[in-house]
Amino acid sequence: MEAIKEDSEFSVDDDHETVVSSDNEAAIRGVVFGKSVRSSFASLHLACPIQDSGDYNDDENMDHVLVRLQFMKDNKELRSHCRRFCKLGDFMTIRGGTWKSIADTKVDTQWQAPRMVVDLHSLKDATRILRLTTPRCWNMKRCQNWQQEYLDVNPLQGKITGLNSALSSSDTILSTPQLGGRNCHAGGLGKRRQGEYVTNFLVNMTMQQIFDRKHPITHAFPDSSEWATLDGSMTKLKFPHLLVLRQQAIDALNGGTGVVDAAGGSGHVSMALGLAGVQSTIVDPRPSTDPHPSRALFIRETVGKLPGRDRKIWNRAMHKRRMHSLQPNLELVDDGSTMYCQPVQYSSYRAWFGKPVEFRHDEQASLPVCEGDHYLLSNCTAIVALHPDKATDAIVDVAIQRQVPLVIVPCCVFFRLFPHRRRPGIDKPVSTHEDLLHFLSGKDPTIRRTTLPFEGANTILWSVF
Repeated sequence: MEAIKEDSEFSVDDDHETVVSSDNEAAIRGVVFGKSVRSSFASLHLACPIQDSGDYNDDENMDHVLVRLQFMKDNKELRSHCRRFCKLGDFMTIRGGTWKSIADTKVDTQWQAPRMVVDLHSLKDATRILRLTTPRCWNMKRCQNWQQEYLDVNPLQGKITGLNSALSSSDTILSTPQLGGRNCHAGGLGKRRQGEYVTNFLVNMTMQQIFDRKHPITHAFPDSSEWATLDGSMTKLKFPHLLVLRQQAIDALNGGTGVVDAAGGSGHVSMALGLAGVQSTIVDPRPSTDPHPSRALFIRETVGKLPGRDRKIWNRAMHKRRMHSLQPNLELVDDGSTMYCQPVQYSSYRAWFGKPVEFRHDEQASLPVCEGDHYLLSNCTAIVALHPDKATDAIVDVAIQRQVPLVIVPCCVFFRLFPHRRRPGIDKPVSTHEDLLHFLSGKDPTIRRTTLPFEGANTILWSVF
């Protein structure tokens, strides 16, 4: 490859200058075909020409090399620079690094070959070390071919995973918080898919509640481990005799004020509920934003504000609903999702959920509190929550107090904010995710747990009381 490893001196001639390295530094040239930018480091996957060939169009004469850029200071500026400057398909020169190997064999990584590690202390360092030699040498198709051959590419999101994440014992890189080696919130799936799983679980839980009243012994209902993936289409395919029961469950959930989506944020759970025909209200205290300082009077609400791609899906579904109201004979068809009835518009309510807590921000102290005899809670049919963070305790307590069906997927522990939590039976502080699950399920003997089919915080606690 076109690289000079440690314990050797070299010089690199550019159009304007000559740079000489120190004894333990290296330089490398190659085409960027994969990259991953994290909070404290960036990983670049280069296709490097073999020594003296200089040909970046011949795949047979190129090697795969991993370059790791460590952000020692000014992380935010360096992250932005790497995202803007290191483009896929560009032929780049990277200098000033050292070659390191995986010294610790216990590190969970697929990458065992030496890699170049470059310390970036400032934006000036990054400008000096990262040089663009030839832009757009490769097209995106060729980059994707190399990704499929050399990298572990996530088929659901098209993101590079695995090879760029492990550290040796000598690397000093801060990692993001993990839960059992997996990302706590998103895992391998987007929030929209997670919202669909929670919605399917709630609908099937309600179906079982109705089913048990009608057929207490004579018939069997699908196990709770199947509920998350048992949407309308799968119910029609595997259990067609339950379709009427599914509609009865949806009608039951639409009673009163509908479902309360506690700490619902952008509204992915409510989006899935709406597509399934279930009415819901998002309760979340997230602040409103000003689109521009000169337009301070025009406040944009962020509670229930779906991201752009998901908002397009939602708008298309609502357009089909409007067309159906104009043309009653038009059949509603959803693209592989859960829609077997007309979608229902969800609502949003900017407020705190549960009793007041001391860690609220001053600017949000005037927000209303959704607790006790609030009209949403006094008439709701269920409470759902997907990764509700600090509102977790309050959500479970309100559901138990009002005996409202509960579906919640806990995530972060926040053990410093809740030092009073104790794991039942052993009087141990709640400091891990497993401790949190035991603590919450110990609040009521009817609370049960099931695992959802995605990585990360995927344990769902549920009860119909």
